[in-house]
Amino acid sequence: MAMSRYGGGSSPRNPDLYPVIQSYYNEIEAQVVVDLIRSLTTIENIPLLTIGIITSYRKQLQLIQQQLSTNIDVSTVDGFQGREKDIILLSSVRAQQQEEDNRRSIGFVGNKQRLNVSLTRGKYAVYIIGHLQSLNINEHWSKLINDATRRNCMFEYRSRKQNFGWLRKEQ
Repeated sequence: MAMSRYGGGSSPRNPDLYPVIQSYYNEIEAQVVVDLIRSLTTIENIPLLTIGIITSYRKQLQLIQQQLSTNIDVSTVDGFQGREKDIILLSSVRAQQQEEDNRRSIGFVGNKQRLNVSLTRGKYAVYIIGHLQSLNINEHWSKLINDATRRNCMFEYRSRKQNFGWLRKEQ
C-alpha cells in the first residue's frame, strides 16, 4: 500500500441544481490519479486491464473517466464490491478546505465497511490518493495513515512534473 498526500479541496455539486443528490469531486486528486495511471503503465509497463480505480463519489468517477483517454475500470466502492484487480488506486476525494467542512467529517469516506471494501480489492497493491490532514481526523483512516507512515509508504505529490520515481523497483 502506498499513500499519496497533496493539497486541495473537494467541491460539491451546486445544491440548487441537484437538491436531492450531492456528489463531491476533487480536480487535483483526479489529476494525481491520471498521472499515476500513466506512470504505472509507461514506467512499469503494467497492463491497464490489471488496474482499477475506486472512488466513493460518482462525480469523481466521471471526472477521472473524462481525463483518461483509455478504457480503464473506474467504479464506486459499491460497484467494486466482490471484484478485484491486481492494482487498485483509491481516490478518497474529501479535502476539508471549505468553511462548511469545519464540522470535521469526511462523510461516508470514513465508513469502516466501505474502507474495508476499498482496501481489499487490490491483489498486489493499493495506492491511496488523499488529503492527509482531512482523512486523519477519522479514527479508521488515522490508523491506516499511521501504519503507512510507520512502514515508510507515504509519498507526497508535489506537481504534475513529478515522475513518480518512487515507483521504481530496486534491482
